[in-house]
Amino acid sequence: MRYVAALVVSTGACLLAAAALWPSAAGPAALRPGETVRPEVLYRTTGSPRAPRLAPVRTQQREAGPDRITIPALGAALPVVPAPVRHGRMQVPGGVTRVGWLTTSAGPDAAHGVSVYATHRDTGGGGRGLLSPFAGIERLRPGATLTVTWHGRDHRYRVVRVQHVGADALPASMMRRTGPRQLVLVTCGGRLRVGQDHRLQWTERILLWAERTP
Repeated sequence: MRYVAALVVSTGACLLAAAALWPSAAGPAALRPGETVRPEVLYRTTGSPRAPRLAPVRTQQREAGPDRITIPALGAALPVVPAPVRHGRMQVPGGVTRVGWLTTSAGPDAAHGVSVYATHRDTGGGGRGLLSPFAGIERLRPGATLTVTWHGRDHRYRVVRVQHVGADALPASMMRRTGPRQLVLVTCGGRLRVGQDHRLQWTERILLWAERTP
């Protein structure tokens, strides 16, 4: 399987400072670089299966605006903004209140190919941050619907699968510009790995694949 080498979804808000998450003296010192921890160690999981939330992290959402992605099963909609590639990295919008459309992928209103969208899972902050309204996309089942509204037109999609890949192993099929009309929505997930700088980074990318419906 080929993977996208030049495109790296910028982690940005997917990095958490271990020192902020473990304020006690026994915290970061007990974790060595390369070790992983489960997210529930850091956040107490609450909420329904439809829209899981991590307490005390609050979910933040703003008015979606004219260009947006709406996911009824999550009860959420977020505005879509263009996200160009700079120095080989997709410039995912900061925070958790917007979704970036990768401008080198198929356009939101294209007739063929795959449109790539990405959003951060959370803002970090050791329990004082915010969780994206789209953080629960891995719980969506095939057949769930979502709508991309772009320049006043609604484009409806049906979920076909959820894929878990390594943080640096995005499949090259995401960049297809021909063939059936699909979208892929990318966010962070998996476990949290301690880096050499004692910051935490999600180990996976979660890819929600959906196909266009009439």
